[in-house]
Amino acid sequence: MGNYVDLLNPAAYHAEAGEVLRRHRVRNNLGGIPAFCPLIRRAQDSNEMRLNGLRLGIQDALSTTPEPLLRRAASSLLFGETLTTYAIEQIRPHRDKHKE
Repeated sequence: MGNYVDLLNPAAYHAEAGEVLRRHRVRNNLGGIPAFCPLIRRAQDSNEMRLNGLRLGIQDALSTTPEPLLRRAASSLLFGETLTTYAIEQIRPHRDKHKE
């Protein structure tokens, strides 16, 4: 597509793929509209390093928590999410949906 320059440096900011502005030979990779365009800087540390730390923490929590407790927690989260969804959509859940 030619020698187009990104408005935001993708290494420094979280940016979209962007639309090409041929007149100025620029790729508009800003994430938003003119009225609201937030910029999110990338952290200095590596994303991969952060993800590895998160994975280890999750593995540790899962390995030390009894399975019945994990099942109960997952069921409780799903139940709460279901009720919230019904509230947002202003729908009244059926009677059998109230059982946890």
